[in-house]
This record gives sequence, structure tokens and C-alpha cells, in this order.
Amino acid sequence: METTTILQNLLDQSLLAGLLGFFLYKVWDAYQEEKRKKDTLAEAVVKITMLWEERYSKDSQDDHEIRMFMQEIRDFVKEIRDGK
Repeated sequence: METTTILQNLLDQSLLAGLLGFFLYKVWDAYQEEKRKKDTLAEAVVKITMLWEERYSKDSQDDHEIRMFMQEIRDFVKEIRDGK
């Protein structure tokens, strides 16, 4: 009888361990997805900053050129938002 009790306890614990493992996997997967999003956003911020320094360091006073540059930044942000 003791063998049956031990076996039953192991089966009960394995079900709980499997359930906890499944939830851990789901949480880990969600964490990895958010980490990828954060890394993509960080790369975008660096790229926009580099573009800004590269273009604006010319000390351009031309409004048309500044508008074109800002439109380029908006397009880049839209690409990021769309996941491209």
C-alpha cells in the first residue's frame, strides 16, 4: 500500500510541475518578445540620433531641408511602428 501512496504522490506532483513548467514557458516567451521589441526600439533611437547629428550638424537654416529631414524621421518611425 505504501508503494501506491508514493506513486500517487509523485503523479500529483508531476502534474503540478508540468503545469508550472507550462506557465513558466509562456512567461519566458512573453519576456523574450518584449526584450526583442526593446532592442529594436533602442536601435531605432540610436539610428535617429545618428541621423539627427549627421544632418543637423551642418547648421542648416533652410526650412525646406529641415522639413524634409523631419519627414524622413517620421517615415522611419512609421516603419518601426509597423514592424519593418
